Amino acid sequence: MGTLHQFKKGEGVLNLGYLALILFFLAENNGAWFVLLNLLGILFAIGRASHAYGISQINENFRFQIFGMVITFTAITGLYLTNLILIFIKL
Repeated sequence: MGTLHQFKKGEGVLNLGYLALILFFLAENNGAWFVLLNLLGILFAIGRASHAYGISQINENFRFQIFGMVITFTAITGLYLTNLILIFIKL
C-alpha cells in the first residue's frame, strides 16, 4: 500500500503544476508585470513545498498540508485574476 499511496499523493502536484504553467504562460504573454509573476511564482513554490512537507511525514501534519493548499490556491487565483484583468484592459 505504501507505494500506491505515495503515488496517489503525488498526482495533485502534476495537475496543479500544469494549471499554474498555463496561467503563467498566459499572464506573461498578456504583458503582466514581471515582479508580480515572480511573487506569484514564489508563493506557488512555497505552497507546494509546504504541502509536500506535510504529506511526506510519517504522521502527516495537516497544518502544513492546509497551509500549502491555501497558499497554492491563492497563487493560482492571483494568476487567474491577473489574466482576467489584463484581458479586459486590452479590450
